[in-house]
Amino acid sequence: MICYNNLCAMIETSFYWKDSRSEAMSAAELKEIVSFIGIGLLIMAIALIQLARRKLSGIFSLIVSMLAYVCLVVGALIVFYVVISGPTG
Repeated sequence: MICYNNLCAMIETSFYWKDSRSEAMSAAELKEIVSFIGIGLLIMAIALIQLARRKLSGIFSLIVSMLAYVCLVVGALIVFYVVISGPTG
């Protein structure tokens, strides 16, 4: 089982290039990762809505639908921010 501290260390070190350079990621690279997170939230919202409408019923459907709509709004705001903020220079 992976310990929480080990998981955090793996995530933290995955944002650094080990072979080619040792400095932190540039602003453009961080923006790319953030946009991928936004796109992932949008995809997750689609999957959760489909699950709630086709497979679930009752209170479970309501809970999953609410989670899906939260993912949709947060993902859309992230993508909107990345697009509106323009290219990094």
